[in-house]
Amino acid sequence: MELASDCDKVFGIIDFDVIMVETRVAKKGVKTPLQEFKELYTEITKYENVTVIINNPCFEYWLLLHFEETSKYYDSYDKLLKPLKKYLPDYEKTQKYYKNQSKDIYSRLKPNLKQAISNANKSGKFNFDNTQTGMSEMQKFFNEADIKENIELK
Repeated sequence: MELASDCDKVFGIIDFDVIMVETRVAKKGVKTPLQEFKELYTEITKYENVTVIINNPCFEYWLLLHFEETSKYYDSYDKLLKPLKKYLPDYEKTQKYYKNQSKDIYSRLKPNLKQAISNANKSGKFNFDNTQTGMSEMQKFFNEADIKENIELK
């Protein structure tokens, strides 16, 4: 909550597969990571300058939405990797790949950004009562007024 009081705007990006894996292995009788996250989410979204962005299962779902409209649920990063590699055959979850001098991830995907935002809007909001739905809320970042006015969508 400290960031919310120190910053004009805070974005929290959550890969939901991590929460689900940790929830599956949680000991019986203790609060699960899913329960803890739901409580934190409810608390932190009370701050007007905080935006929580959930990717289910992970950030790579957002990357996939640059190429296809889908709400297919993948229960892990590994299962999502195969369809993503149809479009980004050399994809690696590394800083080197994301920050490649000749073609960083943003430059690679920017021509498809408008489509990704549209596809993410269609995938809907995260639903704690139905966590078995593939979706990304990354469009929240790009729909933020300050961000939107500084990017050019084609």
